[in-house]
Amino acid sequence: MIKSDPLAKLREYSDYVAHGIYLVPISPCRKTGLPTKAPVTSGWNLEQNIVKSEAQINEAWLAQNWNVGIVLLQSNIVSFDIDDLEKTRQIFADILDFDLDELLNAPDAVRITGKPGRAKLLYRVPDDLHHLTTQQLAFGKESIFEIRYQSTGGKTHQDVLPPSIHPDTGKPYEWIGDWTNIPEVPQIFADLWANWGDVKPAILELDPTYEPPPTRPDRPPRALQEVRQAAHSPRQSIRHSRCRDTDRRGWQNARVFP
Repeated sequence: MIKSDPLAKLREYSDYVAHGIYLVPISPCRKTGLPTKAPVTSGWNLEQNIVKSEAQINEAWLAQNWNVGIVLLQSNIVSFDIDDLEKTRQIFADILDFDLDELLNAPDAVRITGKPGRAKLLYRVPDDLHHLTTQQLAFGKESIFEIRYQSTGGKTHQDVLPPSIHPDTGKPYEWIGDWTNIPEVPQIFADLWANWGDVKPAILELDPTYEPPPTRPDRPPRALQEVRQAAHSPRQSIRHSRCRDTDRRGWQNARVFP
């Protein structure tokens, strides 16, 4: 396992909080002492326990096997965590009529690498999407991807940051792109996330183990049609086109079906 420099960690963690990327320490496994990806400390996601300044960085978790995660909700960052890159490419092509590599290879893309065959993109969350929650996609027991942000109860989720050590590879996570300039969510991703309840059933039909409901509509729901159309219309997005159908509580209440 690659050894880490506590002073280098301190500098990097201090840079994170200075740029509004708030942190949670992730202790090593109690049984093996090896690094892990998820915090186990009770109340780690409570406001008073979130690390928002250099003064809160504890020397104890600069030690060898401690990792660090980004507190997504308070940092206003959503993580698009792709566990199966090829299946996600197929989903974007077949269901959304969009090339996933346009997101992965965008000039302003900010990614975290940790394990071959996977990918992770980070985006800033605009005010009109701040209410959205974490969504997961699995084919059977196989995780395909996760849109990670917050629970339905409004508690933050987290994601591991460099220079944390990947528990499987024993190597550090690495940045691709400028993490100090994380872009806002692109239109196709925003529309997918905002209309997840309508798009997910169509995606699940790509799963050979999926059992569809007894009756299904003859055409895809209007939301899915609009996601596809918006992917190729840079000046129009679902959340803008529905403004007239919303009430004062926001476009979340927009009509989905004709």
